Amino acid sequence: GSTSISLQLAAAATGTGEWAALLDDDGSLAGVAAADLGVTLERFLVVRDVTAARWPNVVALLCDAVSLVACRAPRGLPLGIARRLAARARRRGTVLVVSGEWPGEAGLRVWTDRSVWSGLDAEGGGALSGRFIHLVIEGQGVREAARSIELSSRLAS
Repeated sequence: GSTSISLQLAAAATGTGEWAALLDDDGSLAGVAAADLGVTLERFLVVRDVTAARWPNVVALLCDAVSLVACRAPRGLPLGIARRLAARARRRGTVLVVSGEWPGEAGLRVWTDRSVWSGLDAEGGGALSGRFIHLVIEGQGVREAARSIELSSRLAS
């Protein structure tokens, strides 16, 4: 879920001529998947094999270079480092999208409330054809206390 959402955000950024980057912590991202979600690959960086010790420096450098950085924070990230990275992203005008645990304050918090796959029949036969994701968004910049949106995607056949 979080990778798909990060890629959709990267697609929006690269589609307007901006650069985006994603830290692929498990090495599973395929360029075809990014392209299928609309990412302009010529404006998209994928960074792999970043250790927890180097993670803050890599994120800081990416905040200096691109408009959107999507990543998963390492476990136990100190609050002070999270605050410094958020401040750096703000100063540079970079959107920092962190999935998973984030010890600091965030402009927005987004989480999946539920997710439903489509395409299978009652017996489990057929082929997956799409996914419905219900997101909850709250925080600064949201007019109401919390906002829910629905995302749906169709899998290529």
